[in-house]
Amino acid sequence: AALTPQQRVDSKKELNFKVKADIMEKNTFKNDLIILTVGFFVYFGISALAGVLSDVVGVENLFNAIFVIILAAAAVIILKKLGLLSYYGLGGLSKLNVKNLLYFVPFALIPFAGLIFGIEVSDTPLGIIATAFLMLGVGFFEELIFRGYIFRVIELRFGENKAVIELSSSLA
Repeated sequence: AALTPQQRVDSKKELNFKVKADIMEKNTFKNDLIILTVGFFVYFGISALAGVLSDVVGVENLFNAIFVIILAAAAVIILKKLGLLSYYGLGGLSKLNVKNLLYFVPFALIPFAGLIFGIEVSDTPLGIIATAFLMLGVGFFEELIFRGYIFRVIELRFGENKAVIELSSSLA
């Protein structure tokens, strides 16, 4: 019997997931831990340097925000080139509905509440913008690392149910 277009798409996605899982299974748990540990040290080292540069310039979080934006863009580009966006939970980027993003506008305005309502703030407008971008970048990487990378490592080693339970309980 001929497959419907949706069945062809589903079977292609399933095959793609199995291929990615085979690639990921070749990496040992030890290698994944090494990659994650080195990544954390590099991230925190560069973040510390960015913090010092921000202090030298006198704009709080400026270089931290620039660093995290560059890092986020690099992560998305690398994962896209490797075909792993969906695998690490970023597949929704291609189906992004801009209209639904309007619900997040109030959250984006929170850092500017002091300026909007006339409350005295100790930071400059550029510092507030940098802090807002830094918060977005940190949230992006938290999701990518914990719900993307670490979840997949645990899932491949112990199974999906155990990965959900372990990660949820450790982050609760």
